[in-house]
Amino acid sequence: MGAVFAITVPLFLVLALGYLAQRTGLFPEAALKGLGNFVFYFALPALLFRTMLAAPLAEVFAADVVLAYMAAGAAAFLAGAGVAAWSLRLALGEAAIQGMAASFGNVVLIALPIISASFGPAATQQLALLLVFENAMLIPVTMLLLEMARRRTGPAWLLALWLAGRIAGSPVILAVAAGAAANLAGLGLPGPIDGAARLLAAAAVPGALFALGVTLAGKPLGERLPEVGFMTATKLFLHPALVYVATAFLPGLDPSMRAAAVLAASMPVGVNVYLLATQYGSGARTASAAVLLSHVAALPTISLTLFALLSGHAPGP
Repeated sequence: MGAVFAITVPLFLVLALGYLAQRTGLFPEAALKGLGNFVFYFALPALLFRTMLAAPLAEVFAADVVLAYMAAGAAAFLAGAGVAAWSLRLALGEAAIQGMAASFGNVVLIALPIISASFGPAATQQLALLLVFENAMLIPVTMLLLEMARRRTGPAWLLALWLAGRIAGSPVILAVAAGAAANLAGLGLPGPIDGAARLLAAAAVPGALFALGVTLAGKPLGERLPEVGFMTATKLFLHPALVYVATAFLPGLDPSMRAAAVLAASMPVGVNVYLLATQYGSGARTASAAVLLSHVAALPTISLTLFALLSGHAPGP
């Protein structure tokens, strides 16, 4: 558990700084939109572009693992969004955020260093590839639903054209697509541009965590506890269970690859969920609380999952 604490405690400290900054008046909530825009339009695209550019797309591609992981992620998304829409009776935009929260975890910050230390470079490369496909599937789907929630009137063809334009023009989608294309083409960034992109990318996570802390400050969330609890439970328990079952049907799969996939799915709700919720004004308070609660709850759950995978206590296929 010490390794997990070493990775997650700094994240909480940055979040706590945002909370304290708002509570003490050093960072008024009115400034939150500016910080959110910086992260969403500049820092996050730089991070996603560099992630896609560095992923080993050509060297490591286990199609069966990717398909199993994506199928489990899609099932978790549908379960989260479906229950949110029909049982919790949330609007389409909030249901989309619930679905993304159930299937999109904090893989880059927590899973990558743990898997690298525990299962070696091959599993780490496979995880980087899974991250590419996860971003390429979940972010566009969530944005599509959020855009539909914003505008649902008019002719179907006009709505489809408008949605396509909105999504294709998103800096997040453009960054994912451009990074993947440059990767496959064997291209790189010139030194000064890469240096600037690295600086922006480094600001994405602390900026998002600080903004999350500002959002949480002084906002009672008692009335949203069912949604927050559901987000946390689906991400920490349902998603890894679905990945475990999906990979159980893959014959001859390297145990380290399976362990990497299951551990990646065990990660708490990703900060990107909060960023999209804030950008579209759909369930931002709920998403911010779910990110916080899931990270607290993940301290023991990740440690237990890692212990089971390393010791062979997790049942085989």
